[in-house]
Formats: sequence, structure tokens, C-alpha cells
Amino acid sequence: DNVDVMVVQMHADAAAALADPEKRHLPILTIALTVGYQSINPFNRAFKESKGITPSAFASMPSAETIAKPSMR
Repeated sequence: DNVDVMVVQMHADAAAALADPEKRHLPILTIALTVGYQSINPFNRAFKESKGITPSAFASMPSAETIAKPSMR
């Protein structure tokens, strides 16, 4: 179904934006609006249903790039 494909793509775009270190400074509402949601609540519900975690929790997770690089002390 085309609607399902569109929703999956919206979630993927949002997850990519939340994981992108250059975009992590953006408010989650901005990301939600950018990927096509009209407000934050439906975005939060759909994201949590899709990923099993809230957008804010997802955004606060270390990125794969951060995990792969040892810290320079």
C-alpha cells in the first residue's frame, strides 16, 4: 500500500535526522514537521510504535559514529 510505504519513509527520514550529529540540535518538532507530521503528538506515537523508543530517547542515544570512535583523552 502506498500510504504504508510513505509512512515507513517518513519514519526513516525522521530517524536519520535524529541520528545525524549535524541535525541533533534541531527540536524534535522541527524534524516532525519536516518529515510531514502536522504536530508532535502523532509523530511521537508513530515513532515509538515503529522504533520501540521515543524520539527524544532515540536522539539522546550515541550515534554509531560516536561509538566507533575511541575518545581522545
